[in-house]
Amino acid sequence: MTQESYLQLSYQAIAESLLGRQLTAQDGIESKVLGSEEKRLGLTIPSALKEFYQTVGKLPQFMSAFQLFALPEQLYIKDDLLVFLEENQGECYWAVNEQGNVFQCDEDTPSHELGFNLKNFLALMLYYQVAQGAEYSFCSNLLDQELAQLYQEQGWQQVVNYDDLVIYQLGSYLIWYFKDDENDVLDDQVYFVSLVEVPDETINQYVLEAL
Repeated sequence: MTQESYLQLSYQAIAESLLGRQLTAQDGIESKVLGSEEKRLGLTIPSALKEFYQTVGKLPQFMSAFQLFALPEQLYIKDDLLVFLEENQGECYWAVNEQGNVFQCDEDTPSHELGFNLKNFLALMLYYQVAQGAEYSFCSNLLDQELAQLYQEQGWQQVVNYDDLVIYQLGSYLIWYFKDDENDVLDDQVYFVSLVEVPDETINQYVLEAL
């Protein structure tokens, strides 16, 4: 599958693959809660965002592990955009318009559209929240060519390649890095992360060092 195909997977499928378990109704926010907030806001919450809340809205691994998703009662409107996500240091925030287009905003510069529809943006954020905020986080000391060989041998799949961010997935594991202008690994920093405990065999195979 292509990266676009992975971002088209359901939130449930992505979240379950990363958690290593099936989701339950208790992991999401009830539709009646979202309905109450729609009345408060005077608008209909976009279906993609509503589905996101209903699927993983009570899971801190996805809601607040790195960037901070607004709880339904924290949603607000600014400049005709619905603000739903804040950068972890409050430097910027993300919002969506009525057409489902995502914008990045801050207090000092005009909002700019990211060229992402809301569904794909939220799917990417599921991966990114885990990449940056997973309980089990390591750096790999393998050379780039050694990792590339393992990608092929073990069946890793590239699930994100956006801007300077690259993420691969194998089961519940992610390998991720930022790339430079030459599409090489930036500063030789490659990260291996997981929401489930990583066995010693895997730690040794990927030459992992805990962060």
